[in-house]
Amino acid sequence: MYYYPVRFVLWSFTLFLSINCFSKPPDSVDLPTRSTQYNITYTINQDGSAITHWHEELKILQNQALAATKNYPISYSKSQQKLEVLNAYTQKANGTRINVPQTNFQIRENGSKDANIPAAISDLNVMTIIFPDVEVGDSIVITAQLTDIAPLS
Repeated sequence: MYYYPVRFVLWSFTLFLSINCFSKPPDSVDLPTRSTQYNITYTINQDGSAITHWHEELKILQNQALAATKNYPISYSKSQQKLEVLNAYTQKANGTRINVPQTNFQIRENGSKDANIPAAISDLNVMTIIFPDVEVGDSIVITAQLTDIAPLS
Protein backbone atom coordinates (compact mmCIF):
# COMPACT_ATOMS: atom_id res chain seq x y z
CA MET A 1 0.00 0.00 0.00
CA TYR A 2 2.90 2.33 0.73
CA TYR A 3 4.65 1.63 -2.63
CA TYR A 4 1.73 2.71 -4.80
CA PRO A 5 2.06 6.46 -4.04
CA VAL A 6 5.85 6.29 -4.49
CA ARG A 7 5.47 4.67 -7.91
CA PHE A 8 2.86 7.22 -8.87
CA VAL A 9 5.15 10.09 -7.84
CA LEU A 10 8.09 8.59 -9.78
CA TRP A 11 5.90 8.00 -12.85
CA SER A 12 4.56 11.57 -12.67
CA PHE A 13 8.07 12.99 -12.34
CA THR A 14 9.28 10.93 -15.32
CA LEU A 15 6.34 12.12 -17.40
CA PHE A 16 7.05 15.73 -16.38
CA LEU A 17 10.70 15.39 -17.43
CA SER A 18 9.86 13.81 -20.76
CA ILE A 19 7.39 16.56 -21.61
CA ASN A 20 9.46 19.53 -20.41
CA CYS A 21 13.06 18.48 -21.00
CA PHE A 22 12.89 16.51 -24.20
CA SER A 23 10.23 18.40 -26.11
CA LYS A 24 11.10 20.45 -29.17
CA PRO A 25 11.69 24.16 -28.43
CA PRO A 26 8.98 26.48 -29.72
CA ASP A 27 9.39 27.91 -33.23
CA SER A 28 8.39 31.36 -32.07
CA VAL A 29 11.44 32.12 -29.93
CA ASP A 30 11.97 35.87 -29.94
CA LEU A 31 15.58 36.09 -31.18
CA PRO A 32 17.11 39.11 -32.96
CA THR A 33 19.30 36.85 -35.17
CA ARG A 34 19.67 33.15 -35.92
CA SER A 35 22.84 31.39 -36.96
CA THR A 36 21.76 29.23 -39.88
CA GLN A 37 25.24 27.86 -40.51
CA TYR A 38 28.55 27.98 -38.65
CA ASN A 39 31.48 25.81 -39.64
CA ILE A 40 35.00 26.14 -38.29
CA THR A 41 38.09 24.11 -39.11
CA TYR A 42 41.39 24.27 -37.24
CA THR A 43 44.52 22.94 -38.92
CA ILE A 44 47.54 22.62 -36.64
CA ASN A 45 50.84 22.23 -38.49
CA GLN A 46 53.81 20.25 -37.15
CA ASP A 47 55.72 23.46 -36.42
CA GLY A 48 52.89 24.65 -34.14
CA SER A 49 51.47 27.22 -36.55
CA ALA A 50 47.78 27.01 -37.31
CA ILE A 51 45.12 27.89 -39.85
CA THR A 52 41.58 28.74 -38.74
CA HIS A 53 38.98 28.60 -41.51
CA TRP A 54 35.37 29.54 -40.84
CA HIS A 55 32.09 30.03 -42.63
CA GLU A 56 29.13 31.75 -40.99
CA GLU A 57 25.62 32.57 -42.14
CA LEU A 58 23.59 34.78 -39.82
CA LYS A 59 19.94 35.62 -40.51
CA ILE A 60 18.53 38.92 -39.23
CA LEU A 61 15.14 38.43 -37.59
CA GLN A 62 14.49 41.81 -35.92
CA ASN A 63 15.19 45.50 -36.53
CA GLN A 64 17.15 45.79 -33.29
CA ALA A 65 19.85 43.51 -34.73
CA LEU A 66 20.50 45.52 -37.89
CA ALA A 67 23.08 47.99 -36.58
CA ALA A 68 25.18 45.36 -34.80
CA THR A 69 24.93 42.73 -37.52
CA LYS A 70 25.84 44.76 -40.59
CA ASN A 71 29.24 45.59 -39.01
CA TYR A 72 31.19 42.33 -38.55
CA PRO A 73 34.49 42.77 -36.63
CA ILE A 74 37.41 40.31 -36.81
CA SER A 75 40.42 40.78 -34.51
CA TYR A 76 43.89 39.55 -35.41
CA SER A 77 47.56 40.20 -34.69
CA LYS A 78 49.23 41.92 -37.64
CA SER A 79 52.71 40.55 -36.85
CA GLN A 80 51.56 37.02 -35.96
CA GLN A 81 48.61 36.34 -38.26
CA LYS A 82 47.37 36.86 -41.80
CA LEU A 83 43.64 37.46 -42.27
CA GLU A 84 41.98 36.63 -45.58
CA VAL A 85 38.30 37.25 -46.24
CA LEU A 86 37.51 34.67 -48.89
CA ASN A 87 33.85 35.53 -49.32
CA ALA A 88 31.51 38.13 -47.80
CA TYR A 89 28.05 39.05 -49.02
CA THR A 90 24.50 39.94 -48.07
CA GLN A 91 22.00 37.24 -49.03
CA LYS A 92 18.68 39.03 -49.55
CA ALA A 93 15.46 37.30 -48.49
CA ASN A 94 14.47 37.04 -52.16
CA GLY A 95 17.71 35.15 -52.99
CA THR A 96 19.67 38.08 -54.45
CA ARG A 97 23.34 38.16 -53.48
CA ILE A 98 25.14 41.48 -52.88
CA ASN A 99 28.91 41.10 -52.57
CA VAL A 100 30.73 43.28 -50.03
CA PRO A 101 32.96 45.70 -51.96
CA GLN A 102 36.63 46.00 -50.98
CA THR A 103 35.96 49.55 -49.78
CA ASN A 104 33.74 48.06 -47.03
CA PHE A 105 36.69 46.26 -45.40
CA GLN A 106 37.91 48.74 -42.82
CA ILE A 107 41.02 48.07 -40.72
CA ARG A 108 41.64 49.76 -37.39
CA GLU A 109 45.23 49.37 -36.21
CA ASN A 110 46.14 49.41 -32.53
CA GLY A 111 49.71 50.46 -33.27
CA SER A 112 51.05 50.31 -29.71
CA LYS A 113 54.87 50.18 -29.67
CA ASP A 114 55.22 49.52 -25.92
CA ALA A 115 58.09 47.05 -25.46
CA ASN A 116 56.46 45.60 -22.33
CA ILE A 117 53.37 44.43 -24.23
CA PRO A 118 53.66 41.17 -26.23
CA ALA A 119 53.48 41.63 -30.01
CA ALA A 120 50.35 39.48 -30.24
CA ILE A 121 48.52 42.10 -28.16
CA SER A 122 50.29 45.35 -29.03
CA ASP A 123 49.62 45.07 -32.75
CA LEU A 124 46.05 43.83 -32.49
CA ASN A 125 44.10 44.98 -35.53
CA VAL A 126 40.37 44.87 -36.09
CA MET A 127 38.96 44.44 -39.59
CA THR A 128 35.32 45.47 -39.74
CA ILE A 129 33.33 44.18 -42.68
CA ILE A 130 30.38 46.43 -43.48
CA PHE A 131 27.65 44.44 -45.21
CA PRO A 132 25.60 46.42 -47.75
CA ASP A 133 21.81 46.77 -47.86
CA VAL A 134 21.00 44.55 -44.85
CA GLU A 135 17.33 44.31 -43.88
CA VAL A 136 15.22 42.09 -41.65
CA GLY A 137 14.91 38.68 -43.31
CA ASP A 138 18.33 38.92 -45.00
CA SER A 139 21.45 36.97 -44.05
CA ILE A 140 25.06 38.00 -43.85
CA VAL A 141 27.50 35.38 -45.12
CA ILE A 142 31.23 35.31 -44.49
CA THR A 143 34.01 32.84 -45.22
CA ALA A 144 37.41 33.78 -43.83
CA GLN A 145 40.77 32.30 -42.94
CA LEU A 146 43.25 33.29 -40.26
CA THR A 147 46.77 31.93 -40.76
CA ASP A 148 49.50 32.05 -38.15
CA ILE A 149 52.63 33.52 -39.75
CA ALA A 150 54.78 31.91 -37.05
CA PRO A 151 53.88 29.57 -34.22
CA LEU A 152 53.03 31.30 -30.95
CA SER A 153 55.72 30.73 -28.35
